[in-house]
Amino acid sequence: MIIVHIGYPKTATTTLQRGIVKFNNDINYIGKDYKEDLLNFIYGYNNLSNREIISFFKGTKNTFISNEELSINPNIDLIINNIKKIANISNDNIKIVISIRNHADLIFSLYVQLLMGIKKQPSEYLREYIEKEKHKDYFGLFFFYKNITKFAEAFGKENIEIIFYEDLKNDRNFYIKRWSEILEVKKEIIDSIFLQEFNKKKKTDKGYLRKLDLGIIIGNIIYATNFIEVYRRYLKKVDFIKNIFKKSYKAMLNISLGEKEFKKFTQEERDIIKSIYRDDTLKLIKTFNLDENKFKKYSYL
Repeated sequence: MIIVHIGYPKTATTTLQRGIVKFNNDINYIGKDYKEDLLNFIYGYNNLSNREIISFFKGTKNTFISNEELSINPNIDLIINNIKKIANISNDNIKIVISIRNHADLIFSLYVQLLMGIKKQPSEYLREYIEKEKHKDYFGLFFFYKNITKFAEAFGKENIEIIFYEDLKNDRNFYIKRWSEILEVKKEIIDSIFLQEFNKKKKTDKGYLRKLDLGIIIGNIIYATNFIEVYRRYLKKVDFIKNIFKKSYKAMLNISLGEKEFKKFTQEERDIIKSIYRDDTLKLIKTFNLDENKFKKYSYL
């Protein structure tokens, strides 16, 4: 079985990825910094022969491909086609796992992590989207039904697993059991994984304090240009250049330009966000026979 975990970001994906590497050697993990050639093939950054693709799956029980960018990458059709190629060449079954989070918390949390607007608060970003139709690329990422349906059409609804991030805090035993069943890993191991904490934030009365890392700021500038594509397609293949980039980025992450408080959305703003995604969410519930009460409980609706 090949399990492809496509995100979303800010749904404990980093915790799961690092934990699988740390606590379990039975799973063939493919992700950031681990057998990245196959991940780059999925994104279309490189070409692999059939023999090279098959080599990633030899002698393993389950393969776990996990990268949260798979859910928000604009080239989703290319990604799906390349995952199909992998399934056909490896002659294995594919299961697609999507972890979701209520839109207001997800949009805020990712905004803070990526420092989307150093001078702007998330609420200003939201207002510009509503009033000036700006930032469509960002807010368009979170139409879950639209994105998940494409994977369902390609791999079948029966091979789609949707997991609520909120269950980790509100129904932990159920959340651990779900991942244990999907990965075919003992519950004790999954429980150990999610006892870890990464990316701790400093809470304030109104939101979070975020260190303004030079690396993140420069990274955002690079992502806004075509240079990131050039790096991934060509420069990253050269180990010398790749190592320089990694070391430079890590060094810049330790250079702080101060801190900024990012304020959470007000209840009024959260209701506006719910209204933006309401129709999409209702389609998701109906199409995949999901529990509408849980969506209400966790503030999706």
